[in-house]
Amino acid sequence: GVTVVEAASIGDVEREAREDTLVVAAQTYHLYDDDQLRRLAAVPGDRLLIAPIGKTREKLAPELRRAETTEFGGLSPDCDLREADRAGAVQFGIAETYEARGSTPVIRCYDGVLARYTEDGRTITAVGSEQFVVNAGLAKEGNAALAMNLAGTHPRMIWYAPQRSEGAEGGAASLTDLIPAQVYWMILQLLLAVALLAWWKGRRVGPLVAEALPV
Repeated sequence: GVTVVEAASIGDVEREAREDTLVVAAQTYHLYDDDQLRRLAAVPGDRLLIAPIGKTREKLAPELRRAETTEFGGLSPDCDLREADRAGAVQFGIAETYEARGSTPVIRCYDGVLARYTEDGRTITAVGSEQFVVNAGLAKEGNAALAMNLAGTHPRMIWYAPQRSEGAEGGAASLTDLIPAQVYWMILQLLLAVALLAWWKGRRVGPLVAEALPV
């Protein structure tokens, strides 16, 4: 009963997000750009962050800070959060844990691997591991249940895990415009070095000397 929208770009997230939407942002190598994170932080709806690191966590979950990184086995939730209680024990593997940065109340489950807080009417949830949603980990203990429970809290869910770098599309720049100026200086120096080497190797050291043949 949940409408799932797979967003290929931050523009898709901005077009599809509404107040009744859960935006799931999964950390990838392409989710680092400052403008990308700023735009993502401005979209309406609640937010679920999967394995956010550094800048992503600071921009999208500012009331959380990293506590430690530990290898976890099958942890029980040990918290008052319905989604976690129904999933039970979960195998997270190596995971980050979170704690409150300020005075905002934070619900911490699985020793802090899962953290949730509400601010300005928006609920933000962060999970310090992606192992419970990848194919290799779904079948372990309550992993699939936790993934479904967290992603299914709203009638509409946007899945955003960018697989390519996002930037300005189009443009009239040629290949030479994209080459840094330092490259031209390197090429000039290399040509000068080759010319000097050719001159040094090719110069005559004196007149030819006649030599009597042995036979």
